Amino acid sequence: MTVTLEPSAETSVPQYDTGTQPFPDMKRNFSQNKIGLLALYNLCFRSSSTMLYLSLLTLLLKNIGPQSLPWFYTLTNIILLAVNYSIPLSWRSMLSVPFLRIGPIPIISVTILAGTLALTAPSQQLIGISAFIFLVIISNVDELWCLSFANSLGRILTLGESKKWQASIYGAGSLGQFLSGIALKLLLDFMNLGHLLLFNSVLAIASVFIGHKILSLVKASVDGTANDVKTVTEASSEKEPSSESEPVRASSMTDSLSQPLVKLLMIAAMMRIFTKYPVDFIFSGEVNNRFSSPETMASFLGIFSAVSDLGAIILQSCASGWLMQRFPLGKLLAFMPVTMLILSLWSALGGGFMPAVAMQLAMALMARSLFIPGRNILMGSLPADDREHHNRSLFISRTIGTLLSGTMLIFIGSNAPTWTILCFMGFLYGIMCFICLAIDKAYLDTLRNTLGSNTARNSMLSAQFITTDSVEAENSAVLEAITRALSEDREFLMDNRDPLARLGIIDTLRFSDPHEALDFFGKALPREDNPRCARAMAARMSLAALACGADCRRREAQYLNDFIEMMNSSDNPEKNRIIADLLEGSSAAACGSEREAIYISHLNHQNHRVRAAAIGSILKSSLNNHSLENALMNMAEMVHSRNTMDNAAAAAIMGELGIPAFAPSLARLAVVDDEMTANAALRALARTRTPWALSALRNAAFRTPGQRGAWARELFMEASRESASRIGSLLMSMTSSERESLGKILRSIQGESSMELMTKVLGLEDVSLRKILANRLMASNKSEMVILDNILSLDISGKTRIDPKALCEILKSDSDLSQYQWMAMIGSSASLNKSDFITEICLTSQSKKLTPSQTEMALLLISGLAVDPNSILEAITRVQSGDPFEMAIAMEYIEGDLGREIASAVSSLTRTG
Repeated sequence: MTVTLEPSAETSVPQYDTGTQPFPDMKRNFSQNKIGLLALYNLCFRSSSTMLYLSLLTLLLKNIGPQSLPWFYTLTNIILLAVNYSIPLSWRSMLSVPFLRIGPIPIISVTILAGTLALTAPSQQLIGISAFIFLVIISNVDELWCLSFANSLGRILTLGESKKWQASIYGAGSLGQFLSGIALKLLLDFMNLGHLLLFNSVLAIASVFIGHKILSLVKASVDGTANDVKTVTEASSEKEPSSESEPVRASSMTDSLSQPLVKLLMIAAMMRIFTKYPVDFIFSGEVNNRFSSPETMASFLGIFSAVSDLGAIILQSCASGWLMQRFPLGKLLAFMPVTMLILSLWSALGGGFMPAVAMQLAMALMARSLFIPGRNILMGSLPADDREHHNRSLFISRTIGTLLSGTMLIFIGSNAPTWTILCFMGFLYGIMCFICLAIDKAYLDTLRNTLGSNTARNSMLSAQFITTDSVEAENSAVLEAITRALSEDREFLMDNRDPLARLGIIDTLRFSDPHEALDFFGKALPREDNPRCARAMAARMSLAALACGADCRRREAQYLNDFIEMMNSSDNPEKNRIIADLLEGSSAAACGSEREAIYISHLNHQNHRVRAAAIGSILKSSLNNHSLENALMNMAEMVHSRNTMDNAAAAAIMGELGIPAFAPSLARLAVVDDEMTANAALRALARTRTPWALSALRNAAFRTPGQRGAWARELFMEASRESASRIGSLLMSMTSSERESLGKILRSIQGESSMELMTKVLGLEDVSLRKILANRLMASNKSEMVILDNILSLDISGKTRIDPKALCEILKSDSDLSQYQWMAMIGSSASLNKSDFITEICLTSQSKKLTPSQTEMALLLISGLAVDPNSILEAITRVQSGDPFEMAIAMEYIEGDLGREIASAVSSLTRTG
């Protein structure tokens, strides 16, 4: 594995902080006041809506009774589903920041009407029915407001700000609910419910004005941010062409279910709400049985609400934000179903008032302090437009859960024993726990996909890890573009008389659909008269047929047969060479019985080249024992033939295969009188490079006089590599026991620093890194050998370890690290102690004297710690993109993949770089 670095032009990197906006020229009033305004708004709205809900619930329970609750749940959610599916797409943007201003208006209206009715209604039945209708109305408004508030937080806060402040904002809402519960208890001593409801409308009116203020500040902030982003990205937008169309945004429930994270959250939310209402039902029944007076019940509900709200406030303000910044969100969400599982089993076994109260309290605390803020933070990993749609899908899934729960309680709530309902809920909580544990992986995948769907701008670092065996990967994007651009004209271009042009078109078609490529080459092959092009086409056809299946393999064989028959009947003087190259090229992939039959039919061909090609193709691609035996017998006949052309062709094909068993035959052919045969055999021995082959080549080199002896000596020197290069190449393929044995020998050699360094390289367990460093030893660069000697050390067991402290000292040195690209692989090496390296790299990241090349190398080392280095490199580029959403997503992905310490180091390095 090597590293290709492409530093972009130096740009100023905005300072990143998870709790602040990255643009210093934004409206400062908004950046300073938005958290406070959102918290104050949530406090006022939640306090007014909670006081209204508790008052109406008290009127409903005492005038109709708890048996009305299942009908209330069912009717509420039927209306919610109807409203959601009837909202036009063009209106859904209203369920965001604009709804903050208009959401409290229905609360004000219902509060005044309910208060007036409670004071003037002539009968209890009318009060109960009115309370039922008002509860349905405010429940629908409250659900729509919750959806809008979640969308608003996603629009106003970055992902980092959400993890830091969202729990506190929801804590302000809990404080409002706490105050409303206290007020309900205290004010009822001085006024009845009717007067209390009229007093409550004042808080709802205050929330209208605060929502209007937030809306105006958000508009000003967005305008300022847009101007800053336009300034930051103006130069890059001139260079990069815009995409042909906007990305397809999610627009249906199917789209939400196809997104793994959203699907898990939808299932978890539906299960949570499905189990919430049986808890409410059991709790309401126990409370109704416990208290006979409406005032006593209202007082208890007020105290209970105050206690649950106070607990939620403490958790949201003191614990939730801290926990969410330090622990995986999925595991935190799983704490809720585990706790509820334990409480539901306790309630099923014991029953009574206290278990019901404990379940209701635990549900309220964990839903408000963990589940709802955590869910909103997880949804922040999605683009804003998609997020608002997926929030709506989450809302619908919760509504479906409520509808199912209400339907279940209507039909079996009064008939089934309570313990059976609780046991069923415990089973659902167990399933919900496993779903929550799967969320973390889906969250990281979503962050990675979100990063991949946006284009980074003003990147300080642009790097890619590539394998040494795929150098062509650097140009893959260009070749793909060529393929698309030439897709309509390639048939015309294949008629170009320049073979190199045709080879270029054949090469680009490796990105095409295998079926399409096979048919295209099958039709173009009859027009081909160049051996190289025919060979390249046959190779592409064999690979395409291998990818497509049996039917394609039969079509491939038919194309080859037709072409060979056409060639045999033609008068082309190079037809045998073309057929031979065609057979060799088609052996690029394993053959089926159809293509194998073509090879067998040419084993006795009169032309030596075609015959050798058929033998080599069978030995390379066939798995049939009889065919392999037949090919080897024909190979032996060609070796012992009196026809020198057969001998030369056999030597060439044995050299191409490089099978050690052929070395004795090649040694015999290397000393024959025919110069062409002998030269072919000498080249084959040099390519085989086994000890037997090198010994035969050495004998020919020093015992054969004249030009052939000189040629053999040149091949021997090139093949044997009796130098550091040869030693380095041998290290790459040695087994662990061989390396240990050679290491003992090398350690016995004293006074040779290069031998000591080679001993360290031999002790590396990482094969890829060992190969790279073995290659670097061949170059014998003194400064590079000094660096290697400093960072590598042998432990008492003979294994090599990489010294993290020495590595970071080199990062801070004056060395030009751009020439030591192999250092980027060290981060992924098993010989590096990851925890010590993290400590050292975090200390190094605090240095203010790092050059751009040193910073770049440090970031590459960090990326090597990840399972997927390219994703981390992509995330690092987004940290400097200038877009707050991209920056927050990138930092969240780095923290989720590599940990909080590394994320902090990346933040420091991108600022110093």
